Amino acid sequence: QLRKEDSKMATISGTSGSVFLQLVGTAEAIVGEVRTFNFDETIEPIDSTTMGDTAKNYTGGLKDGILNIDCFYDHLNAQQVVMDAGALLDIEINPGGTGSGQKKYTGVGLVTSRSVSNSPDGLVEATFVMQISNGLTEGTY
Repeated sequence: QLRKEDSKMATISGTSGSVFLQLVGTAEAIVGEVRTFNFDETIEPIDSTTMGDTAKNYTGGLKDGILNIDCFYDHLNAQQVVMDAGALLDIEINPGGTGSGQKKYTGVGLVTSRSVSNSPDGLVEATFVMQISNGLTEGTY
């Protein structure tokens, strides 16, 4: 019988995450003033159904991925500065931080969008969107 204490899952505080990036081929550094980030990986299903099959069959196609980063805008943060639309960047995403055993995801991203917004009752914010090239590689610290 499953006991309540057996069904606990690992939880990770959202305050531990970080994103490192830099122009391809140069040393990566942490992006400053990050409020939130998310990355989505998808794979396109390919229909592999043949005559005589009684149900649809699929095989995995190509991976695709998007990274969104929301920050308080900081024109002095070098990593925010390099995120111009069209820039190709090395990225490292750390959902649980950089402690021993934590997961990290690395790859290359093409900045497809940069948006800066301002309101009289808040701080200036920036949103960056990157298209992941060649998928992300999962590793650990």
